[in-house]
Amino acid sequence: MNLSLLVADPFPVELWQRQDRFADVPSLALLLARGTCRTLPWRGAEAWAFETLTGRPATEAPLAALSLLADGGNPGDALWVRADPVHLALTRDSAILAPAGHLDIGADEAIELCGTLNEHFRDRGIVFRAPQPQRWYLELAAPVGALGDGPESSRGRRVANAPADRSSAPARALANEIQMVLHEHPVNAGRESAGRPPINSLWLWGEGRLPAPEVRGFDAVLSDLPVARGLSLSASLEHAPAGGASALFSRGDGRSALATAGPGADGEESLERRWFHPLYEAMRARRVKTARIVVAHVGARAALECSVAARDLWRIWRRAAPSLVAP
Repeated sequence: MNLSLLVADPFPVELWQRQDRFADVPSLALLLARGTCRTLPWRGAEAWAFETLTGRPATEAPLAALSLLADGGNPGDALWVRADPVHLALTRDSAILAPAGHLDIGADEAIELCGTLNEHFRDRGIVFRAPQPQRWYLELAAPVGALGDGPESSRGRRVANAPADRSSAPARALANEIQMVLHEHPVNAGRESAGRPPINSLWLWGEGRLPAPEVRGFDAVLSDLPVARGLSLSASLEHAPAGGASALFSRGDGRSALATAGPGADGEESLERRWFHPLYEAMRARRVKTARIVVAHVGARAALECSVAARDLWRIWRRAAPSLVAP
């Protein structure tokens, strides 16, 4: 088996440059030390999954349509854009973004807000849908572009209010109008009175139509990423949630698999137990021939990529794992 493994947000920020950062993940430390590592530009987990599975750049990937397919929707041949609910803490010339995963959005709140937006935009050929409280979608009559990569890539960062270029201007104009509709909405008034941040904007990204099946070089996907699941469905690949690592490593059936992992309730120790130690043992037993491991922190601009083959594990003189890429 050949494996491409993304480990997203594996360590608390304060551990990234500490000497004992690998204390709870010794098998990962061994794999990184024995392999060949490099730094690569980072645009988020969804973009990585698309580029890895298809071999195409994610700059204009139809991530919204693929994500909608994974969420049980039917993209058809319509034009879609992800419209993820966010909170923008406004300053004079910028804003600090908090993505949906940090807002505890209820399904009833998502339905009510989308209903109001649909009423406002009903004559414009724009339809708002919220199959998941944290992932909303717009069906569009005409392209609007995007505000940038997914909101997780801008988590906690300053987001400029002014358009970065002409191609983003329609998306920013639409986002500004959406903000006016959401301002002082009863749902947000209720959230603020309860001490919760209002959902005061939508982050538009991933515009496009559902592509034809185009996965290359992979037979199986183990991931909870919507884009990875959407590509699996569109290409009829074997798919399982990210928790199926033990079954994956026990097979050694010559397949090529993509997988994504993140810490569970017990943090790094969970990653060691569920992913890194089983992977290390599977490589020693030659059930996994090669592994490409990407370690990324959400919000970082670069990630660490390590390529390691089973034969590399005999490089016992290589003991020091490389430094991680700071967020």
